[in-house]
Amino acid sequence: MVTLNGLTWRIRRIFRHVGNRFDFEDDGYDDRATFDRFERRQPIRMARRGNIGEGDLYVGRIHDAGQFRDGLVLHFGHDAVPLDLEKRNNVVVRRHIMSDGSNPVQDWLTWLALIQLGAECIRRGTNVLCTCDAGVSRSTTSAASIVAYIEDIPMNYHTLARELRNKEWDGVSREFLASERLWSEARVALDVLREWESGEAGA
Repeated sequence: MVTLNGLTWRIRRIFRHVGNRFDFEDDGYDDRATFDRFERRQPIRMARRGNIGEGDLYVGRIHDAGQFRDGLVLHFGHDAVPLDLEKRNNVVVRRHIMSDGSNPVQDWLTWLALIQLGAECIRRGTNVLCTCDAGVSRSTTSAASIVAYIEDIPMNYHTLARELRNKEWDGVSREFLASERLWSEARVALDVLREWESGEAGA
């Protein structure tokens, strides 16, 4: 688990530089059509098919988590986990509430630990589902982070965010992508973790 003071300081210092680059307002569901779209069942989506011996990674909304069985659910939203989901579907749920905008460093440290947990479960053959409330920002960003962490690739907004987006929402805007601010901070946190694990952070 990531709790080192040096890592906390490094993330906080970098966030000071990127924090003012984005303006953030909570997304609202103002019109009836958008509300109706939110209420409809959505399929969970595969974010990464595991290699031989690995688990698969899925992403979606916590409302639709009943479609997922026998694995780990990482929930980053405010909405409650469905009652008896763990017992009924043989899953373990780890919940950490995040904002679509800026989050404090301690929240990012907890988030990093869950990203590491998700990646380790996949490597050991366990399926993982990342969820939030709308299946747009927090779930997609976290799933993309697990993909980038496992594959050791850049967390590119123009490729991963588009590839993993919730296409159920594309009618609201042409491509309904994850919050850029959330994505940017997640990328920073993940890059710092990689530097820390490689020993470059102290250099």
